[in-house]
Amino acid sequence: MSAPVKTNPAPFDARQLADTIDTMGLLVASLSDRVDAQGRMLEQVLQVATEARAAAFAAEKATDWKRNGDLINEGLFGEPGRSTSWPKLSIPSSISGTGFSSL
Repeated sequence: MSAPVKTNPAPFDARQLADTIDTMGLLVASLSDRVDAQGRMLEQVLQVATEARAAAFAAEKATDWKRNGDLINEGLFGEPGRSTSWPKLSIPSSISGTGFSSL
């Protein structure tokens, strides 16, 4: 059996080690900045989604015909849920020939 060949280790270069550590520090700082920026962006996305959801619920409530009809009836007649037959509009004779006579 032959003895293992011993190689000399590479010479230690303190300046190269310092440069490598500095580069790694810059890399970590850059990565940290990117993660922070993504966190801010996700907060904005969450805020927009929350506002859009609130707007959708408000639009749904605003276009609820039954509820709005009941509110109008209550305002006009003081009775919620009362169905009404609207009176026929009377058109003054001064404008009856202007195309509004079908009302």
